[in-house]
Amino acid sequence: AKQVVMQKIREAEKASIIDEFADKQDELMLGMVALEDQKNYYIDLGRTRGILPKSEIIPGEKIVMGSNIRVYVSKVINGPKGPVIKLSRKNFGFVKRLFEHEIPEVANGTIVLQMVVREPGIRSKVAVYSTNDKIDPIGACIGERGSRIAGILKELNGEEVFKLQTVFNNTQLELSDVLSKSLELVSDMTSYTSIMLDTKSHDNKLKEISIVPVDKELVVVIVVTDQGYVEHKNIELKEVSLEEVKKTIKLINDLIVGTPIDEISAKLEFEIKPVIGKYVRQHEILYNAFYDVFTDISSKNINVVGKNNILKHQEFSNVSKVKDIFDKLEDRTMLENIKESDNNINIYIGHENKMDPDVTVIKTNYKTNKDEGTIAIIGTKRMEYDKVVNLLDYIKKQIER
Repeated sequence: AKQVVMQKIREAEKASIIDEFADKQDELMLGMVALEDQKNYYIDLGRTRGILPKSEIIPGEKIVMGSNIRVYVSKVINGPKGPVIKLSRKNFGFVKRLFEHEIPEVANGTIVLQMVVREPGIRSKVAVYSTNDKIDPIGACIGERGSRIAGILKELNGEEVFKLQTVFNNTQLELSDVLSKSLELVSDMTSYTSIMLDTKSHDNKLKEISIVPVDKELVVVIVVTDQGYVEHKNIELKEVSLEEVKKTIKLINDLIVGTPIDEISAKLEFEIKPVIGKYVRQHEILYNAFYDVFTDISSKNINVVGKNNILKHQEFSNVSKVKDIFDKLEDRTMLENIKESDNNINIYIGHENKMDPDVTVIKTNYKTNKDEGTIAIIGTKRMEYDKVVNLLDYIKKQIER
């Protein structure tokens, strides 16, 4: 009789647990990592433990025993030995519930998640719209300075494209800043070196250079190109008369107007330097000042990010090899050879690239109404090709949209 009573108690307890968790399916729960075996983690959910298969965790994340963890309840089954609670952190529903948890407008229905597409650990894409014309759905999801999306990113183990989305959705950034920040992220995500080549400095030709005196020793140099690009630089000129500065400006405008920006430094050296002494008394100070101005402007078209990532790879443990690659990453002529005119994403392994036989270069051309250039990732010959191609593809589409 005692066994019958105990059996009924166990069955009642199982039924109670099933009832409790039946409405938890497709929901988010917080549990504690209690046990681990070869295939699963077992998560303490209170009255029972759920099963989180290792195949259902986010690639690359580390699960710490005894830590609290958010899980998505993918299935509740009444098994022969009791209730089975299947859990996941890879299911697309995990992202959906995170948005509802972190963003009040999603929870109350003001912002609607139209679609969630996910490659766990790599990218998640969420399409949203607002039922209130006064609320920007993207801005509301990101939050001020990314405050809302930050919690979601942390939970998703920082899925890469989510991070990039935050950069591209910042409307206050210029394209050059967006590219720089996105390539910084790519370098962090991949441990490779990112390069951006902007063709603006070659396509833009000098239309005019002028100055605005600030005080006796400081002037603002204003450089205007034929395509409307404007750059200004402060230069400090101690003990140089304004009249001498104006003579130098006139000489540059007379001899160099119409020259591509990235060729002006060379033209200054070979055409202005030999004759400036005939017209300007303090020619050495002024020549050096204006040479630095144009060199600085033209150098902006090449941006190398994550150069030290080379040191993270076993293939580049040889000191002389590392130095050789570092020298190439600082060689302007070498970097300009990376320029890509093809609109596809192309992979150049070893001798196929023009840089170094021990590296791979993955690159593509981007083009907008105002800008054109190349973005490239440089890494080892055994780099994660799919991951890099996906990231470059996303960046390119965001630039050209």
